[in-house]
Amino acid sequence: MIEEFTIERIMEVSGVGGWQLDLKENKLEWSNQVKRIYGVSLDYEPQLDKAIEFYHPDDRAIISEAVNTAIEQISSWDLRLRIIRADGQTIRVRTRGEVSYDPQNNLRMFGTIQSIEETEKELARLQSIFNNVDHGLNVFDAEGRLKFWNQQYLDLFNKPDGEIYKGMTLFEILNCEFERGDFVEDPKMVSETIIADMAAKKQTEQIGTVGGFRTIHTINRSLPEGGWVCTHYDISEAKQAETKLAYAAHHDSLTSLLNRHAFENEFKELIESHLSVVMVIIDLDDFKPVNDQYGHACGDQLLKLFALRLSEHYGELAIVARLGGDEFAVAYVATRIDAKKIKHDLETLTASLTREALIRGQMIKPGASIGCAFGQGGKVTREELFHQADMAMYRAKARGGSSFEVFDERMAAELKLRDEENNAIIAACRNNELEFHYQPICSILSGERVGFEMLVRWPEKSDLWFPADRIINVAEENRLIDLVGKYAISCAITDIKNYGLSEKVSVNVSPLQLGKNELLAHVQAALSRTNISPAQLELELTESSVLLEANGAIEELIELKKLGITIAVDDFGTGFATLDYLNMFPFDRLKIDRSFVLKLLRDEQSGAIVSAVAALARNIGMETTAEGVETQEQYDILRAAGCTHAQGYLLGKPAPLATFFNSKTKQYNLAS
Repeated sequence: MIEEFTIERIMEVSGVGGWQLDLKENKLEWSNQVKRIYGVSLDYEPQLDKAIEFYHPDDRAIISEAVNTAIEQISSWDLRLRIIRADGQTIRVRTRGEVSYDPQNNLRMFGTIQSIEETEKELARLQSIFNNVDHGLNVFDAEGRLKFWNQQYLDLFNKPDGEIYKGMTLFEILNCEFERGDFVEDPKMVSETIIADMAAKKQTEQIGTVGGFRTIHTINRSLPEGGWVCTHYDISEAKQAETKLAYAAHHDSLTSLLNRHAFENEFKELIESHLSVVMVIIDLDDFKPVNDQYGHACGDQLLKLFALRLSEHYGELAIVARLGGDEFAVAYVATRIDAKKIKHDLETLTASLTREALIRGQMIKPGASIGCAFGQGGKVTREELFHQADMAMYRAKARGGSSFEVFDERMAAELKLRDEENNAIIAACRNNELEFHYQPICSILSGERVGFEMLVRWPEKSDLWFPADRIINVAEENRLIDLVGKYAISCAITDIKNYGLSEKVSVNVSPLQLGKNELLAHVQAALSRTNISPAQLELELTESSVLLEANGAIEELIELKKLGITIAVDDFGTGFATLDYLNMFPFDRLKIDRSFVLKLLRDEQSGAIVSAVAALARNIGMETTAEGVETQEQYDILRAAGCTHAQGYLLGKPAPLATFFNSKTKQYNLAS
């Protein structure tokens, strides 16, 4: 048995003082440690009626009630209160007491008192620290009772005053939130699961919302001594940013309609549903003049107006999207295909979209070309239905716009032919079956052959036959021009190397190939592979397209020119070129269209135009090549007009390159 002296020493070392009260004799006894805590001498004799006066006036009622309750109910108490020591210092103490019967059946009261002043100060300091972190914290013991929390926790979860208290169970906390509507799961099941996970030393995480607007990420981590700590992060802004990013990834930023990617995904789901699906493609007519005349802000408003009218017309039952630029698409499920009803709907849609509108102070009557196709999922693919609607839309545009077309059997036959043409062109490029003829380009002054223009030809052995211009048109219409164009450049550069050419070879390039830097990369790779001088390659850009309006087109031309490649404008005089157009980029050559050359002998105006173009080119440092020279008379007029080069049947017909290496001379025999 531990001696009384030893017990006293243990209590002194631990800082805990003991006391007892004989309720029968009203005799109160304090240990020496109790006397030290109260700041009295060790020979002090405590009196029951005086003991309560050591407690702070505001806490006396609390201790009195606790003592009286313990006596009446034969129970205990555990309180943290303030006392005023004999020296006048106020400190915080933990006082514990219990009422019970001793072996002689006498009612006795005994307990302990411990100074917690330093502990409370440390806790206050920690509380201050935790209250200044940017996330919520609370700590639970192994039974799931709350031991600690900070102010951020209360703020994050909008806790009412007084709701949270020490010793509160996790179930009670969640149940309060459940009753307020801030927690939607079963409080009992969730609390039991978390307590079990923490006992198993598992880390768990939850994400929930508070008040319908704040998103909280909670992480529960077990503590080595038992219990766990909860860390609560407000991720509302991150969640909102994530939501915005997800929205932006699937919606057009200008009109808020679905974008192409999202439309294709949802359209695929419609097709895979094996239901009857209607597809509509809408393209604005003459949208570019609106931008040019009234500005892009006006154009943007027009696009928004179209989006609004489309959404209002189809409602929420259809997938409505902006595919890009001035092109929109709609897809929806029909309970059954009724061609008459669909056409009536398209008439109503056309009337709605083409209504005049006041946009930024300007009355604008928009136009729209609409194409429609329909079919049953499983019997028609997504790509097929899209191509059909696209073809119908272009048919409506070809009729003058502001109208609609529905895909029919006649278009189906044309589409089948177009697919065959596409496949044939792709196969010809992949199998190296496209042929190229070369037409000489000669110096007008000397007659010497100084270069060739490379011209594409369809292989004779093919079941299909394409005239040269048809190959390019089909390639441009069906987005195959990059494939054909790169193939042509590769062949030209390879021929220069294989035949040991010293002359320049001119290759036609579509403006649709520019602006993506893919052409630049392909040319660089081909030149690097063959070690051919870039000066032997010339790229011809047709003037019949507004090539310089493409984003990045000028920049890519500049980089090509930096390589040492020359750039020519083909068919000059027949397209959209102006002096400003020529000033935008330093071209090396103007090619005068054959239509002017053919009329030289019978049309004085054509001769004046040719002379003016030649003079213009000379004054701004460009060379000129007259195309379609067939007679000596034309040649002489062009030489007199100041043209620097010529090509045409008079100087040599297009032929395989090998043909020219059977010739003994590279010089055209000039007439005297």
